Amino acid sequence: PRSDNAKSIVVRELIQDAQAAKLGKPNVYMLEGYIAARTLVEAIRKAGRDPTAAKLRKAIESINEWDMGGFRISFDGSRTGSKLVELSLIDSTGKLRD
Repeated sequence: PRSDNAKSIVVRELIQDAQAAKLGKPNVYMLEGYIAARTLVEAIRKAGRDPTAAKLRKAIESINEWDMGGFRISFDGSRTGSKLVELSLIDSTGKLRD
């Protein structure tokens, strides 16, 4: 999702967490890292006590249609958690334009 789309629950949660941590205005890079980190935390939780690399891999692969506040993550047999693609443009000054 777009990092400025406050209609998305996961974006609203990122905005709240970024404000609490005094990180400034979220951008697309923060959102991508936020989603990746939350996915990893979910996999660690699913791996159970004393997670090993094998348990973590199995836990990641078991994530199927997990709804992270309006953004779905699914690794059902693939290594791609999401197929959502939103185009952005990097302008001549190096700034990202959603």
